[in-house]
Amino acid sequence: MNNISIVLVAIVAAAAGYFGSTMTKNEAPAPAPAAEKTETASVEATLNAVKAKGFVQCGVSQGLPGFSNADDAGNWTGIDVDVCRGVAAAVFAMHPK
Repeated sequence: MNNISIVLVAIVAAAAGYFGSTMTKNEAPAPAPAAEKTETASVEATLNAVKAKGFVQCGVSQGLPGFSNADDAGNWTGIDVDVCRGVAAAVFAMHPK
């Protein structure tokens, strides 16, 4: 083997040993830090507010074909619009309109 191969094998072996030994199967995950709990509560509050409002409000740029563009009838198309509709479908557990 050349030197590069030996180094790569050593790195992979070290990483496997490190990551394989950091947590056993019977070990419980560490409790979430206070900041993470606060962030989770904030996310839940935002989600509940959106559900109470009854719709997801998304901002898109105007006139970027492929990203966000309105046709003559006012129907929006593009990836930005599709992502927003997908988020709405996930939040309200329904097929996007």
